[in-house]
Amino acid sequence: MNTLRQPPEHRLRREGLHAVAKLLKDPRGKVLSSTSSVLKGLAAQPKQREQALVHCLELLEDEDIDTRVCGCKALACLKAKESIEQLVYICQTDKEDVRDAAKQALLALGEEGKMAYRHVEISQESLPRLFAPGSMASTAF
Repeated sequence: MNTLRQPPEHRLRREGLHAVAKLLKDPRGKVLSSTSSVLKGLAAQPKQREQALVHCLELLEDEDIDTRVCGCKALACLKAKESIEQLVYICQTDKEDVRDAAKQALLALGEEGKMAYRHVEISQESLPRLFAPGSMASTAF
């Protein structure tokens, strides 16, 4: 815990950031709070934030669901508005747990993220109508 509370004095290596991000799934409040503080501290340091952003985006491509969930949560901590497009894609295509984490991340990214999520909701609401009985899409085959 004490290690997490201290701001990093050198760049976080990829593996270190992945380990920190995975702690965002820890159920203990103190661990979650400390982990979030570390990532928010990185957000204030441009070079480290950029590295962290790249590594967190890599987490979104991992085959493990929990890793992708942690990547979404880490992007929210970094306030990474640059990741809105990737988070929207996840909201539309991934497993439910990951979609929910991406949704929460978008909502944490301010007005831009909220607007992006609203567009996801609107597009998902219109899909069932395309395939409803009697629609052209359902009778074309």
